[in-house]
Amino acid sequence: FLALLIAEALTAQTAEPPLELSSNMYRGSVVAGGVTMRVDENVVVIEGMTEGLGARMGQAIQDAALDNERVKNFTACGYTAAFPAVYMEHTPRRYTNVFGAITMHGSNEDVQTTLWFDNKGYHAIPVIVNLWNNARLRLLGFRQARVQAWSHPLPKTQARLQEELSGRGQAMTDMLVAVTVILAMGFIPASFVVYVVHEKATSGKHQQLLSGVSPVLYWFNCYAWDMVNFLVPLLLCFAIFLVFQVGAYSGSNSGAVFLLLLTYGACMSPLMYCLEPLFSVPSTAYVTLIVTNIFTGTVSVMAVAVLEFYQHEVPDLVPTLNVLKVLCPWFLPNYSLGRGLMDIAVNHYKNFAFEEFGACIHPGGVCFKDPLAWDVSGHYISKMLVMAPVWLAARLLLEWGCCA
Repeated sequence: FLALLIAEALTAQTAEPPLELSSNMYRGSVVAGGVTMRVDENVVVIEGMTEGLGARMGQAIQDAALDNERVKNFTACGYTAAFPAVYMEHTPRRYTNVFGAITMHGSNEDVQTTLWFDNKGYHAIPVIVNLWNNARLRLLGFRQARVQAWSHPLPKTQARLQEELSGRGQAMTDMLVAVTVILAMGFIPASFVVYVVHEKATSGKHQQLLSGVSPVLYWFNCYAWDMVNFLVPLLLCFAIFLVFQVGAYSGSNSGAVFLLLLTYGACMSPLMYCLEPLFSVPSTAYVTLIVTNIFTGTVSVMAVAVLEFYQHEVPDLVPTLNVLKVLCPWFLPNYSLGRGLMDIAVNHYKNFAFEEFGACIHPGGVCFKDPLAWDVSGHYISKMLVMAPVWLAARLLLEWGCCA
């Protein structure tokens, strides 16, 4: 659940929605330009003239404001000096809590208007200009007319979208999702060892062997029962992937995600059995294996990801990276799970670039790859399928004392 929240929140957006610009967007606490500002009165200050054209302009500005916009007539407070010096002197708190002002000065026949804005607000200039334009409409007699200002971001270019979808930022998001899934799934295989250690500690396993149950039948029975139990959290986890509808882990990618989770359980369970001889207390075994699963999974995934980030800047890291890429999928199923999810997500973004923009950004000029392709998730699934009987055979060898 947490992993998909991260994916939904941090996935690169292909387009930004338009934004209506009005002064009420600055009401309350506003974070603008990295600075948090408190705005109590939107476009607040109109200062200047009390009669003639200046007075009509001041009234037009007030009439042009929306119902929920607060426009404060500064002259009505009794101050007639130039803005902003006196306003800062008499109301310093209010001055810092507004985003713009309109001042008027001059004679009744020649009114000069100045628009002030707080540069912490990115949209302050078009907002204050739009308010002034609506006020001019009122002065011209168009009292029912209104100008609406919108910010329409340009569509992202192919180069920028490619950078966002396959760059380091998106790779870090995919790594966070993978690590979070490893944290959750690491608890399940570790719990399978609890009952095995308990039977050994209470001589329950010994009684079964004395009654004629062969070691092969005993361990195959444990394996079959644990796989049935693993299907319950697997289906729940897979259902969450489907419900969230995060593109990288649903739709055409759902089959690869399901097989990755299934083969993880099939390979991880016998690997946990191989560590059972190290423990005699069930609770100790459970806690130790949880920590081991989480540590080995997160460290291996993050280590390979970091080495990939800097392999071009530090070429000496490439041999180490290649060794880890060869060994980790065979001996660490939790690495295969996390890294497989990352590669499925990266492949999804590259396929999306081709479907939406016709850009072929896969290595070798390939335009589209199936998520079950060998170099996406196929080799992780295949290696876990191969290692599952290997780990189970290793546990039987330990049972027969061949590796003691």
